[in-house]
Amino acid sequence: MVSIHMVSQREIENRIEGPEQGRVIFERNGDLGLVRLSRPKALNTITPSMMEELGTIVDAAAEEKTLKGIIISGEGGHFAAGIDVTLILNADAGSIRRAADKGRDVLNRVAGMPIPVVAAIEGSCIGGGFELALACHMRFAHHEATFALPEVKLGLIPGFGGTQRLPRLVGMADALGLILSGEKIKATHAARIGIVDRLCDGNPVEEAVDFMSTIANGSPLALRAAFRAIKDGVRLSLEDGLALEGQVFGEIIDSTDLLEGVKAFMEKRSPNFKGK
Repeated sequence: MVSIHMVSQREIENRIEGPEQGRVIFERNGDLGLVRLSRPKALNTITPSMMEELGTIVDAAAEEKTLKGIIISGEGGHFAAGIDVTLILNADAGSIRRAADKGRDVLNRVAGMPIPVVAAIEGSCIGGGFELALACHMRFAHHEATFALPEVKLGLIPGFGGTQRLPRLVGMADALGLILSGEKIKATHAARIGIVDRLCDGNPVEEAVDFMSTIANGSPLALRAAFRAIKDGVRLSLEDGLALEGQVFGEIIDSTDLLEGVKAFMEKRSPNFKGK
């Protein structure tokens, strides 16, 4: 077993200068939305205010019909080293439960986005940060990134969906091993068991942008429809999934994007899609 340095809470606390609450920053890059967790002095540990901001950003992005994808990353060489556990020391059980419910709700909204969401991961992806990555639809990670759900070592369990999303992604045995041990693994291991979709030698944000650019020429309407058919259909039986595909197909065949796409193909030019 390779020995991997575990970021301690003391190390996190030592990087915090004053009551820094952190921010979640949204920027637009053409058809893509770039979301960054910004609390680098604390390894982007997530505060309640950051979770609130993330929810607001996700809700607004879901309504933006011209966006074709979202990339979530962290500043300062780390994705997110969990939630800020120092807040637990000054909170009662009710407040902790409400914060967990809020985080679970926000990450459900990330998972329910009508466009692909890619987590671009460097450095630490721990606890609540790992659960955020699991709520994304794909995960691109630098090969030196590290992953863990160490909540049992704190007397907790993952509370933002980790106990449910991880076994559905990797199977019960690997999920049990990670959650019950709190073991920290490298991205290479995470890729072997299906957590990481693409290992990156360079900047995972840049690689995610490059990947997302491959869908840039598609109709926004068709991309959302295809994504919906896949994301919702995979939870259904094959028969019901095929019925969903037929329903979604029927919803877009009278679109102006379809006419424009066919005309552009026949005229050997780039289409000018309007998303309707």
